[in-house]
Amino acid sequence: MYAELFYICLARLLLVGAWTQRPVIKECSELQTFRVSNIIITDASISQLTTARFTLTLTKPLGNKPKLKLTLRKKSGIKVPCLLGYGSCTYKLCEGTTKQEQALARMWGNRCPVPAFEETPVIQFPMLPAMQMIIGIAPTKFTMRFEVTNGNITVGCQSFKVEIRRGKQKLVGGMQEKAVGLEE
Repeated sequence: MYAELFYICLARLLLVGAWTQRPVIKECSELQTFRVSNIIITDASISQLTTARFTLTLTKPLGNKPKLKLTLRKKSGIKVPCLLGYGSCTYKLCEGTTKQEQALARMWGNRCPVPAFEETPVIQFPMLPAMQMIIGIAPTKFTMRFEVTNGNITVGCQSFKVEIRRGKQKLVGGMQEKAVGLEE
């Protein structure tokens, strides 16, 4: 049974072209009460289903109007603006009113204080071609930075780079087939 599972996983890697990246996380604050760690991103290619797994840790409760400031920067260093709640935005972690804020704070009922916790969520999302209008034409990289504040105090800040590959189109036997990877 284990041999079959191994061959299925190996075939997926070879045939589908799955690839994984483990971004190097840089700390940008001395205090690390809030931390993002163990980031694993699979299939970050245009027109692919991307999977992100990471660990979120909060070691002490937050109760003084906590916020998450997310900053995205293109490879060129240009900051991606906040558009319709996506991009470089600041989110309330308590009593948020937008769907993004409510989704972020669902685990603690969108109320303060935010309790201490450690979670390892897995999220999947399609890497739509339109994303290139925001982060740049693939292949590219962008930098993601998380800064959590409790009142006016930064309680955690990390940043990391994410590589986005181009999804290639190949004609095989008269049919179009998608393959993932960098241009040869």
